Amino acid sequence: CDDSDASSTIVATDADCDGVLTDNGAGGFDCDDSDALVTNECQDCIGDYTVNNQTDLDAIAFCRSIDGTLMIEDTNLTDLSELQYLTSIGTQFWIKDNTNLTSLSAFENLTYVGHFLKIDGNNLLTSLDGLQNITDLTQNVQITWNDSLNSISALGDINLDPYSLTIGNNP
Repeated sequence: CDDSDASSTIVATDADCDGVLTDNGAGGFDCDDSDALVTNECQDCIGDYTVNNQTDLDAIAFCRSIDGTLMIEDTNLTDLSELQYLTSIGTQFWIKDNTNLTSLSAFENLTYVGHFLKIDGNNLLTSLDGLQNITDLTQNVQITWNDSLNSISALGDINLDPYSLTIGNNP
């Protein structure tokens, strides 16, 4: 397929034939060229974002990057899969006081957090799986008060000064 020529069968500009160009030449990219059902373009999101409910989450669902802070806090959300396209967060990333959150698997594409990663008070979270691809984090990590957390091995590849790491009050 080729979106510029409906009769073409060459995968040149639309790798998954979903009707969204792989690269539209104006900074827009297909969010997932392996899934023909995804027809939204990913975008670089400017500013700081706070997610307190499903509506807030839906508003940033197709962010490829966030140049500011992302705070996911005080929610009843169980699933964050809408954020599966996110690859970088410019400054701070907080996941705090989410009473029903059990998994961070939505963040498997996340490789960069600019300054601060805070995971605090997520009572049902058992592991940090999903964060294993973060290799670039310039400053602090704080993992505290996660009552069911029994593994932080997903963060094993982060290069971080030991004095920038706070882990406490987890099982």
